[in-house]
Amino acid sequence: MFGDVALGLEAMHGWGLVHRRLDPGHLFLTPQHLKSDLMSGARARGGAGETAKLLFGIDGNLAEGLSLLRQLSDHISRQARQDGGWELELEASRLAPPDTTAYQSPEQLLGHAPVDERSDLWSLAVIAFEALTGTPAFDGPSQGDRLIQICSGSPNEVPAHVPLPAGFAPWFRKGVSRLSSGRFGSVREMAESLSDVLES
Repeated sequence: MFGDVALGLEAMHGWGLVHRRLDPGHLFLTPQHLKSDLMSGARARGGAGETAKLLFGIDGNLAEGLSLLRQLSDHISRQARQDGGWELELEASRLAPPDTTAYQSPEQLLGHAPVDERSDLWSLAVIAFEALTGTPAFDGPSQGDRLIQICSGSPNEVPAHVPLPAGFAPWFRKGVSRLSSGRFGSVREMAESLSDVLES
């Protein structure tokens, strides 16, 4: 379902929005079908009739956050109907956010650089690693250990028993480059590159 998530992020980034909290808890599958040309090969392996959706989290004042999202939803949905019929759904929750340290980019954790679309791409690369290998890209016994690994260490290697193409490791290293300038230029470039790797 990587292609569906990439499609959603591409739409968001096209409107100048950055998710900032992209992690497995903000992704879910539905039985609806959403056509995507980003990764048709990976879609076929993911199961027919299902599509992945992105969930927005709301930080801070819930009422203000909902008002902003409704305005964005109205604006984006009008454009979406012209561009292909995809939909933006709103859902709010007052639940405390889980620990998402392992999915946050170095610049998010350190606050040393602007957080832009490339931070979402970093998170997406980490999610792809975990989904394809069954193991976390960054782990440790505590939140502090994960922060150190992300900001000054190296991600985990692909387990030897996981049969992924040789091109996945360099794809992942580019996806989680510590410097945002070393990452993919867009979510479309990232998705198409992964599609090429998995089909090689």
